[in-house]
This record gives sequence, C-alpha cells and structure tokens, in this order.
Amino acid sequence: MTIRHIPCALALLFLSGLVFLSIAKPRRLPSQIVDFVLNDACSAGCSAEVRATYKRTLKFETKDLNGDNRPEFLVYIDHSDWCGLTANCTYWVFRHQRNDYRLIASGYPLVRVANTVTNGFRDLESQHHMGACVRPDGTTGRHISLTVFKYTGKEYKPREIGEQCRAWKF
Repeated sequence: MTIRHIPCALALLFLSGLVFLSIAKPRRLPSQIVDFVLNDACSAGCSAEVRATYKRTLKFETKDLNGDNRPEFLVYIDHSDWCGLTANCTYWVFRHQRNDYRLIASGYPLVRVANTVTNGFRDLESQHHMGACVRPDGTTGRHISLTVFKYTGKEYKPREIGEQCRAWKF
C-alpha cells in the first residue's frame, strides 16, 4: 500500500465503523424506560435509597421480536425484591414506536423468546421453576409452570399452559 492509499483506507475504516455503530446494540437503557420501570417498581412507595438500589441493579437484553431491525428491550431489576431464589426475575418488555417506548408485556418472569410468531412478533415464554420432578421415562426433570405470551397487535397477552416436567438443560 502506498502513502496515497492510506487516506482512502482510513476513510473506509471510518465509514465501516459508522455502519457498525449504527446497528450495534444499545449500551444503556433509554431514560424513559428507566423512569417507567422505577415508577412501576415503586408504585406502592419506596425510599430514595431503595429506588437508587433498583436503578443500580437494572439489567436488560435486546431482542428484535418483530424483524424491524429495531430491538425491543427486555428489562428486569436484578434484586431479591424482584427475583426469586431461582432467578425468576420479573420482566418489563418495551417496543420502540415513533419517538416513544411502549410497554408491551410485564409482570412475569420472562425467560426466553420462542421460535413461534403471532401477529408478526415472536412469542415469549415464562417459566416459573418449581423444583424437581420425575419424568415418565423415570429420569429426573425440572418442574415448571409455563406461560406463553402471544402478541395481539398492541401488546402481549399471557396464556397459562400449566405445569410440566421438562428435561434438565445445562
């Protein structure tokens, strides 16, 4: 590479970096989501100290649930007030819509995004772990209560599936 090619190479690297940055996952939660979750978590009242603790322990994942290349935010408070002994943390799910974020699901320990789709959005599953169980083949499994969430066009609606004994997954 000659010296005259260096500016072109740098320009390409810079432009490819801009493209990469434009599709990178968000590193922080939008303040609107933070405020909503903290207000909801403290709706029955909590001290400034507890509110600050909740804010410090906010965690999130992003998943594109509807294929629009804009991630939805799956948010939870990683604190014993909001998570059970088996990490069944209560989640809030937000969709970016115009210049706003809209709550589309909350109140359940969402564990994973399902492979099925309803009304253009991936279904969600909530598994509440209830302990161990014996499966029909005699092996030990995990006893769960399963709820499936399907998108209605405006929000996710839960449908209780019931208790199941599933194989352990490590």
